[in-house]
Amino acid sequence: MLEEQITEIPPENEGGKIDPRKCYVCGAKATALCARCQMPVCPEHQQSTRDYITKIATILCDDCADYYEALIKP
Repeated sequence: MLEEQITEIPPENEGGKIDPRKCYVCGAKATALCARCQMPVCPEHQQSTRDYITKIATILCDDCADYYEALIKP
């Protein structure tokens, strides 16, 4: 059941095959790297989350954000 909720995680950025200046989803100008998968993302395909304890903001791509949300919510 949980496996159905978890979305596929983007591929690893191995050997510099991904252009760090372009969003891996749409090809637009990337403004950040996802904290989990280290893939470049544009503002349209990123989400910011804040840790409740440390108050540190983390930027995640939409796929990783959906993955974490699926782990938390039943």
